[in-house]
Parts: sequence; C-alpha cells; structure tokens
Amino acid sequence: MTQMEAEREEVDLRSTLGNVLGSGNMILDKGSHGGNSVWLFPCTGPKEEDRGEPEGTQTEAQRAEEVERSLPGVSEALLQVDAEKSSGNIAFKKAEYESAVGHYQKGLVLVLQAPLAGKVLGNRLTVTLQCNLAATHLKQGMFSAAVGECARALQVDKSCVKALFRQAEAYRELGNYSKAVKNLDQARSLEPNNLAIAYALEDTLEELEEAGGGCCTEGPGEETHLSKGSEEVPAELRQEEEAFARECMAVVSTEFARTGEAAATVWMRHVDASSASEATGGPAHKLGKIVVEGAFRAADTLRSAVEFVRSQHTTAHASAAIVTVRKRTMLYPLAWWAGEWPLSIEVDGVFAELHSAAHRTTRTWFMALEEENQILLEPVELKEDCGLLVDMPSIFL
Repeated sequence: MTQMEAEREEVDLRSTLGNVLGSGNMILDKGSHGGNSVWLFPCTGPKEEDRGEPEGTQTEAQRAEEVERSLPGVSEALLQVDAEKSSGNIAFKKAEYESAVGHYQKGLVLVLQAPLAGKVLGNRLTVTLQCNLAATHLKQGMFSAAVGECARALQVDKSCVKALFRQAEAYRELGNYSKAVKNLDQARSLEPNNLAIAYALEDTLEELEEAGGGCCTEGPGEETHLSKGSEEVPAELRQEEEAFARECMAVVSTEFARTGEAAATVWMRHVDASSASEATGGPAHKLGKIVVEGAFRAADTLRSAVEFVRSQHTTAHASAAIVTVRKRTMLYPLAWWAGEWPLSIEVDGVFAELHSAAHRTTRTWFMALEEENQILLEPVELKEDCGLLVDMPSIFL
C-alpha cells in the first residue's frame, strides 16, 4: 500500500464554527492514498439550538456559511450545484422525472467532493437535494426510495419539515400509517400553523383507524443500535469492508510511526462513480475522515460525538465507517473489558471498529503497541463480545 504523504492546512475558525468537543479547528487534509482522494472533514459541530437571540441575529450555521463562502473554490462549486438543482427543477416541472433525478444526483456528487465535502453549506445543500429526489420519487411511484431519501435528509437535519412531510406521504402510500402519523406529528410541532400538515394528519389518522391500527414495521430513519457479527453480510461485501478497514488501519499505523500519535477519528468510505477500481473493475472509493479527539472522555461526550458524526451529509452517503482510537486515551467506554481480552491488560495500542451501513453490523480490531520500537503491530480481530461503541446508537441510521 502506497504511503500517504498529505499536505495539511489548518484554518482556525474558533470564533465562528462550533465544535462538539471544543477544539474549534477546521483542518483540511489534501493528498492521495492508493489513488483515492483523501480529505479531513471539518468538525464544525452540531446545529446550534435557539438561544433566544434577537430577531435578525445570525445563527452559528449562518456565520459558518459566510466563512465557508470565502474559502477557495467554494463559490464556483456552489454555482455548479445550483445549476444541477435548477436543471432538475425544470425537468421536474415538465414531468421529466428521470432527467430530474439525474440532475439532483449529479448535484449530490458535487456536494460530496472538495471543497463542499464536510461543510455546513454541504449539509444544507444535501438536505435540499434529498428532498427534491424524494418529491421526484413520489411522482414516479417509487415510495420506498422516497422514504430512503427523506431518511438521509433527516439524518442531517432532523427538523426538516419538508423531509418529514414527504416521508409521511411515502409511508401513507406504503400503508405504514403509524409512521406517517409520527412524522406528521413531529412536522406539526415544528410548524403548528401549517394547514397542509394539519389536513394530512387528520386524513392519515382516519386511514390508520380504518386499517385497524396501521403497520408498525421498521423503516429507514429509525435510530438503530449496533449488532456484532457478520453472518448475514454477503461474502463479497464483507471482503470489501475488511479491505477498507485494513486500508484505514495501515494509514493509522504509518502516521503513528511518524508522529507517535493516533487521534480519535471516524473514517468514511464513499463510492467514486467517476473512476474504476483496478482491483475489482467496479467503482473506486474515496476516503474521508472526521477527527473526534476527546470523544471517549465520558459517555455523554461520546454520545454527542456520535450524534454529530451521524448528522453530517458525508456520513449519510457513506457505505461504511471505521472508528479508530488509542486505548490509553479512552476513559469511556472501557470497551476491552466487555469480553475476553486477548492481551495483557497493560498493553497500549489502537482500536479500529468497522461499521457497515448496509447491515448495521460491526467488527473490531486491536493493533498492539510495541513499546521498544514505538510501532503498531498487525491488527488482531477481537471476539464479538469486545466492542468499541458500547450501548451507543449506530453511526448509520
């Protein structure tokens, strides 16, 4: 595997961008690894809650967007995304739904690339494009697809009324009235004077009663928890995800050998439809990462970090994720106490836990530290009762 030589540019936005763990730094990591673009997503923190500021005062997100617009290449990228969105809207109005889907999807591809990847602007644009895709799928009669698009939008912005309403429409078409009612209740709490929501809720409650209580099957958008094991994961996908895990662990090991440090990080795997993999002939993949240094200090800090990672548009479109963290920096959870520990309890090293978006399963490895040479040894896969994010919701919805 080719060693990654990355140029690092640190942009201090401490006064403008919130950070879930308080460091306030946005770091852009530019370079290549094995032919894939690699960047470090800015850890801009969760959406700021209403603090009762005077009307007209900018929110934290708005101030962040102002700063982001001044960054190199952002204005040009925004024009490209807006062009695709506008073309999609025109096609939608002409009932050319396949064309509309194509334009919206091209917009999403642009948002997932530098310089918009990991930006607050990128989050907002993603929600808009996902809602547009949902509306198009509703017109196409692709109701399950509409539910999925809305779920990804709500993962980034759980208070998006448009996504809640359109997902409710799709649930109704699928006969899942109980979920539709839940969505519409939430939408009404956000916009109590919206008559369209009120009428839709009234109609859906009648449909639920006529259906004898409605359907309560699980659907996209529900918070899930982790499950260990991989029996249900297809062999090809399991191999692909393990290759991704080992690629990330190799990067961590190389960086540790150089610096002696291993920052707590969530690595993302994205499909790069624009290029082909030399190994498989299928689509190549890009890597991205979010640094969550300090996330493992306490249970509430870890939960906040997981919620922050889940709310990013880059996470909503990832096919898998890896969490890496150094053992000696972990105050919570003491994950290696969850089951039989294969090494001496004093041995330091780095955990790496794979999260599958497709199957909501995890696998965990440990790279022990050889003290004499200060290098990380080959990864050892831990048993299923050893987990990293103990009692935490999954990174993926």
